[in-house]
Amino acid sequence: MDQLLGNAQRYGDGSSFTGHADALLELGTATVDYLNAVENLAWRHISACVVLATALLERLARGTPGFSLDDLRQLTAEPTLSDLCAALSMPGAVLLPGSSDGLVRQFDRDREKMLADAQFLGGASPKGALDWRVTEELEAASFGDMEPWFAWADQLVSLEIVVRARSDRRR
Repeated sequence: MDQLLGNAQRYGDGSSFTGHADALLELGTATVDYLNAVENLAWRHISACVVLATALLERLARGTPGFSLDDLRQLTAEPTLSDLCAALSMPGAVLLPGSSDGLVRQFDRDREKMLADAQFLGGASPKGALDWRVTEELEAASFGDMEPWFAWADQLVSLEIVVRARSDRRR
């Protein structure tokens, strides 16, 4: 977009019709707004998925009862960064009892990377703390590469929870 805008501005210099540059500038602004809206929507759901999946893994590991309706409402809403960091601080040994040491170490390495990313986002806090929701406090937040968040949530749900639930059913 920037290259096209620069070209349009250069070609339009001295011309009576400069609509190309204006159209490209407007398109660039709309693209950034769209990207921000998509990232905010994705963040709200992916961060909630990480917290919910971690809570479910903990319940499966401890054999505690399911969630109340209020628990589910809270766990499926965008978490505060402190809630997200708390979920990402749960060690693999607690969440994956009976798993091999290698699997737990790999899980913890991945988990610690995600925790560092969440803490980095916390560094953007306008309040100097983690008790806030990213999409409520940061206008036009840029999350960078969201792929690791999707991959982590997918690992929690499709690998850890499904595998744990299947192994529990076989017992």
